[in-house]
Amino acid sequence: MGSQAKDPNELTVLVTGFGPFREGYPINPSWEIAKGLPEHLPPLRAKDPSSRQATDLPPVRILVHPEPIHVGYKAVRGVVPTFWDGSLGHKIDFAIHIGMAGPQPVYKVERRGHRTGYKSPDVDGEKLIDEEDGRHGEDWIWHGLPDEIETDLDLENVLERWQGHSSKDMDLRVSEDAGHFLCDFIYYSSLATLLKEDRPRNVAFFHVPANASDKYITQGRDLAINLIRAIAESQTARKVTKWQCCAGLLRAFAARNGVMDMSRLEFVDGDLKPRRPAEPKADRSATPPDRRGARHLSGSVAQPRLSHSPTEYKTTWWGCGNHIAAVMDAVPVVDRCTCEPKVEREGKQYPPMAKQPA
Repeated sequence: MGSQAKDPNELTVLVTGFGPFREGYPINPSWEIAKGLPEHLPPLRAKDPSSRQATDLPPVRILVHPEPIHVGYKAVRGVVPTFWDGSLGHKIDFAIHIGMAGPQPVYKVERRGHRTGYKSPDVDGEKLIDEEDGRHGEDWIWHGLPDEIETDLDLENVLERWQGHSSKDMDLRVSEDAGHFLCDFIYYSSLATLLKEDRPRNVAFFHVPANASDKYITQGRDLAINLIRAIAESQTARKVTKWQCCAGLLRAFAARNGVMDMSRLEFVDGDLKPRRPAEPKADRSATPPDRRGARHLSGSVAQPRLSHSPTEYKTTWWGCGNHIAAVMDAVPVVDRCTCEPKVEREGKQYPPMAKQPA
């Protein structure tokens, strides 16, 4: 039997949880929550009230680390690089580290990790050697890094989406202090790894209550799924927004300069300028200038088009149709194509698909 081809737009989220924490917590709820997650983000139920706030998503693979993370400084420092270097067999789009907090029924997403201040010994009775005198020289792994590193995720947007997908009686928060212990340490370690490699810091830390009862594990797992969905939606929406900003800049430039054909624009040394007439070329395999320019805005998500009116610019979409709402919901109705017949998604009507780009 042939294997199903992977969706090129698929997102992969890495999820980790910690192992036993001293004698008082032989079962760490963070790992119980993580290990029970599904392999893929389940679709929203059609009648789920929260689906009104949903963003169309590509498939989301949930990659749970194969084993719990040992609650030790050396273990964490050794394993974190493998999260991001391809050792797990997948390109990680974002990660969620789960850890145990206090007994209060509060679920928190941490904003930042800390480089120093780790005074407590780990489960092996070992203290972080970084805290010893003379350990912060040029050969220190975190030399030159800031004392605090924040995630690149838009946590306010994530929190709003997370709350929208979750029961109203859940206490969900953004926290500013991850605690200066192993939870904080693994978070800073991931953030620092990405910062040193000049990569987006798309990682979050999820603090759950220190309660390993079936009720809390099930509840925590549901909230973890909702958090994954919220982050995936937020990141997808940010990509669409960036694309729309580029489209908006192109549109504004075209209007100011009287350019009625978007394919006649090009970037020169970082600036947008009218394209010069192409010189005739003998090589017929070369892409014509008008098509090359069109690719600045084309893709599988959407394709803005000029309307037939010489003074208007209307927007519609082109592609597979899976992300219509994600693109078009941010486009003002007055700027949308008014052609018929309309396409319906989740009870809303959108313009018909544009003609396939040349």
